[in-house]
Amino acid sequence: MQRDVPGKYESRTADQRLGLYSLAAVAAGVSMLAMALPAESSVVITRKTIPVPLNGTVSVDLNNDGLADFEFSLTSSFANSRRQDNLTAKGLTGGKMIGRKLKPSSAPYGNPYASALVRGHKIGPSAHFSSAHGKITIERQAHAESAGTYYGNWYAIGPDHFLGVKFQIKGQTHYGWIRLTVETGAFTATITEFGYESVANKSVEAGLSSSSAHIEPASHTQGPSLGILAYGAAGLAFWRREEVPTRA
Repeated sequence: MQRDVPGKYESRTADQRLGLYSLAAVAAGVSMLAMALPAESSVVITRKTIPVPLNGTVSVDLNNDGLADFEFSLTSSFANSRRQDNLTAKGLTGGKMIGRKLKPSSAPYGNPYASALVRGHKIGPSAHFSSAHGKITIERQAHAESAGTYYGNWYAIGPDHFLGVKFQIKGQTHYGWIRLTVETGAFTATITEFGYESVANKSVEAGLSSSSAHIEPASHTQGPSLGILAYGAAGLAFWRREEVPTRA
């Protein structure tokens, strides 16, 4: 009849407790590592052709969450033998647009006016965002017979300029842009693309994706699992071999 060696049970229990303590420490370390990793940065771009209807409105949902972020309106009216056309944008989720009042004061109608940004223009906290009750004029024209007067920054600049914007996602500010082509004379407006930076309070460059904007790619979003860590060095080697780079 075999007897246990005195103290053997107590030693085994201590080893088990030590093992559980080590596992808990590893789990805590992995949790802290996950918390320390930065959020993955990406510029989410949507390419879609959206004409702005005459005397109508159209909305843009930058982050495709089912909530409209900006509303565009194109109106035309006649008064005193003059035709007046106005293209405006309005922020719906705390949104504002880059722009300012036009000078000289001879162009007070519709102030403030939206800036027509070129590709690569930086849009972020240092930009000058302006609106009147959340609304901004993109372009305005007045015609009397054959003569026309234009107000705004979008007249005769050609296609594919950008409206710099900021808006709210779950109470946090995100920066983005809306590519817009404005044709004066016949006065039409067409949205062709829009994008935003997925990380709150981070600048974005108009019309550029993450890679072409030279945005620093995020670190790997996840560390090794507890199951992998349980295999020790061999498990870590397998994890390093299987992990893939994050999307730019």
